[in-house]
This record gives sequence, structure tokens and C-alpha cells, in this order.
Amino acid sequence: MSGFTIKPIFNKDQINKMYAKFRERVTQKIIMMLIRAGEFFVGHARQNGSYQNRTGNLRSSIGYVIVNNGIVVEMSNFDAIATQDRVILVDFIVNDGKYQGRSKQRNVKIKGGTGETGAIDGKAFAMEIASNYPNGIVLICVAGMEYGKHVEAMGYDVITGATIATEAFIKRDIVALMNKI
Repeated sequence: MSGFTIKPIFNKDQINKMYAKFRERVTQKIIMMLIRAGEFFVGHARQNGSYQNRTGNLRSSIGYVIVNNGIVVEMSNFDAIATQDRVILVDFIVNDGKYQGRSKQRNVKIKGGTGETGAIDGKAFAMEIASNYPNGIVLICVAGMEYGKHVEAMGYDVITGATIATEAFIKRDIVALMNKI
């Protein structure tokens, strides 16, 4: 019987290094895909929110964070979105400085908000949630103002529509990503 010997051209360390490089490339591609998804979420939520943006805080609190094994690797800007001053028409009667009911109309100017509180609270909320994910790669999308859930409960869209659209975006992109790997 004759035989032959197969001599390996790679050693175990070389294989481990190749695997580590491959894993790092895949991780970076996943993070890039999640960045696109996070930006999509923010754009969709800010543009399609069906509520009145009175102070700018709720829209400013919308953003995302990406965590890789407990480390924040990317975050949206949480830009403050200021609102415009507006004028509303108020009906009232005043007699000797006391409210007497409706009758006169007067324009009242209401100052718009800066949205700065929302930006600060949104970032803090996203970071708080991020601290709960020490393992894996995670995309966290938030509306960081406490009252956002109450606005949604009243039937307005704050982030629900953006969440559904972003899930579809990720499903589509992950399939394309896996086909490339």
C-alpha cells in the first residue's frame, strides 16, 4: 500500500489570526449597517412624528447609540431642535382685572423652545440603557423625554412608526450583508 502525507501550509496561530481579521471585518460591517439604521430611525421619527412640537424637547430627545461589548462605538448627535415663536388667538373678557368669560379676541405670542433639555435628556437616557448591554452589538433607539410615552398613548406617533420602519430596514440590510460575507 502506498500512502502520501499532507503537510499543512498554515499553523494554528495563522488560522486564528485569519479568523480574528474576518471577525473584525464582519463586526465593522454590522456596525456600519446599524449606523445607517440608526440614522434612518432618527430621520424618520423626527420627520414623521405626528405630535405638536411645542418646545422642541421631544424631537430633540430622539436618537440612537450603538454598543459593542459594553463600549459605545457610535451615537447620534442628539441635536437640539428649536421651535418657532408662534401667535395664538385667545378669547376672553377682563373687567377690573378679573376674567369674566369669552368675548374679546387678542393675539398672544408664545415663545418657542430651544430643545436643549430634550437633547441632554435623550443622550442621558440612551447612555443609561446602553449600560445594560455588556455583550454583543446592540442598536438602541430612543425618545428620551419621559412624557413621550404619554404622547404615544394619546394616539400620536413619536417613535412607533420609525421603529417599525427601522426594523424592516435592518431586515433588508442584514440579508444583503450576509449575502456579501
